[in-house]
Formats: sequence, C-alpha cells, structure tokens
Amino acid sequence: MAFFEGKNMTGGYGNGPDIINSCSISVDRGEIVAILGPNGAGKSTAMKTMLGLLNLKSGSVLIDGENISNLSPQNRVKK
Repeated sequence: MAFFEGKNMTGGYGNGPDIINSCSISVDRGEIVAILGPNGAGKSTAMKTMLGLLNLKSGSVLIDGENISNLSPQNRVKK
C-alpha cells in the first residue's frame, strides 16, 4: 500500500475549468518521486491539491490509508 496517495483527483482553480482530471499519484514510504511534464500539464496543481492548498472537486487524498481530503493543510502536515 502507498504511504501518500492521491486517487482519481479532479480539481482546478476556483470556478474555472478542471486542470487535473482523474489524476492518481502514489508514493511509498521512503520513496523519492519526480513529476515531469510540459508547462501547463498540471504538475503544480496536482501537488497543491494533495497538500490541501486547492480543493478537490472529486477523488481523495490518503496518508497511510487514512483519507485526509477534508483536513486543512496544517493538519495534513501534522499527519
């Protein structure tokens, strides 16, 4: 099981169009991961969504199997 995981995340900025659509990312404990892609591909949006800086329209974010999608960014860091 992944330690930090975003499952089928869809989101964007405000009421604008979705930047990421059904995006999934999983990171195992101790793993170092790089997200590569061209400008505008949604790399930063995906990370901001996982960290709680942007709201998810759908999908979930989990840490060690626990759904943290509704936690504030500060409480996500505590986890």
